[in-house]
Amino acid sequence: FTVAAKETRADLKWLPPVATVTGARIAELIFLQGKDVFELQPGLWVVDIATDLVFADATAERPVKNEPSRRLFALHEVLREIGFIDYCRARQPDEWIFPAAFYYGKESVKDPAGAASKRHNNRLAKLGIHKPHETTFHSTRHTAKDIMRIAKVDARTADRQTGHAVKNVADSYGSKKLRVDEVEVLAALPLPEGLD
Repeated sequence: FTVAAKETRADLKWLPPVATVTGARIAELIFLQGKDVFELQPGLWVVDIATDLVFADATAERPVKNEPSRRLFALHEVLREIGFIDYCRARQPDEWIFPAAFYYGKESVKDPAGAASKRHNNRLAKLGIHKPHETTFHSTRHTAKDIMRIAKVDARTADRQTGHAVKNVADSYGSKKLRVDEVEVLAALPLPEGLD
């Protein structure tokens, strides 16, 4: 986080903290547009990745891993405190939140999510904290789940936040997306001690 905080390029700066506190996949975050980040209620910010991508003259289906991935997820209040919400609000509805992820110099990147994953894992390796198949950028999803477990967040709510499929029939009943009260809980989760 210390290294990311010093970055000027948006994906390098924001992806580590956003992924860690939301549990979102890097591929879900790379394809965020300005319209996807909004205030659900005063002070409660969310991301909606259940919608299609919007361009000046067309729409496109949003790439997601599976159907449960199409969801609304909460943004922790710390993301407002560190400036991520203000950064997102400055984007136009059809603009990418992380535009540099779609280019390598002047060339278009064919797989922006794959390239971002490699880029961040290489950064972790340079920092000495990358271990193949153990500590990778994808580990932020595990960290987010741990944060939710420690805070005693209901497993169904945690699954809705991270886009995991429900595990049993009983959990499939009720709201199919996060309720406002669940967003409130997730936005105010206690973060691990020492996280700065």
